[in-house]
Amino acid sequence: MTDRAQELAEATRWARKAADLGKDDAVALSFAGLAFGYAAGDPATGLALIDKALLLNPNLAAAWTASGFLRAFRGDPDLAIEHSARAMRFSPLDPLMFFMHHSTALAQLLAGRHEEAWPAADMACRERPNYLSALRVAAASHALSGHPHEAQSYISRALELDPELRISNLTDQLARFGPLIWPSISMRCERRDCRNRSRRSSRAGGLSRYPALRLASPARSRARSRVLRSTPQR
Repeated sequence: MTDRAQELAEATRWARKAADLGKDDAVALSFAGLAFGYAAGDPATGLALIDKALLLNPNLAAAWTASGFLRAFRGDPDLAIEHSARAMRFSPLDPLMFFMHHSTALAQLLAGRHEEAWPAADMACRERPNYLSALRVAAASHALSGHPHEAQSYISRALELDPELRISNLTDQLARFGPLIWPSISMRCERRDCRNRSRRSSRAGGLSRYPALRLASPARSRARSRVLRSTPQR
């Protein structure tokens, strides 16, 4: 993507047109809702469109798929998993099966169920090996489950596809998902055992023990250099 802002604006424009022209078309409403929630950062409008699509056609796999994905980001992982499972039942040979598995893995990861997240993430990556979002979820869920070698394999593949992937620019990459992802993150971080779980994951072989899994942070490197320069030499 050469101009992220322009591409997102264009996606939003087409989503709005699809919603306007397809008011009675469940397929159009489903994908318009997904675009509103994912690209435009307007999950309320997106879910409203998807709910309308489900009223028009309760058996439409595309609508359940879109609902599962957006609800995972909105901090309702159990409902997201249920909706993704319905999509799979309605369309077991669907070309978007990789996306259904990804939504399931993402929901399990955000719910803190890492051991249940990585099998779904693996299936998503097998269905679509170059799907960057699934690779990231697979890497995180394996690392938090104490599978460093699998996690390192996935993060290496992700870096091949996106060499600019860094902790230092993660905020910029997630900025457009703010209305979606931050409620889920807040929900997880407010739980009392969040810090203890992080320590256990590190001891079990999580991200912090493996340099290849720690994405480089230029800011951290600059800070370390300043400290070294300010330290008196003997």
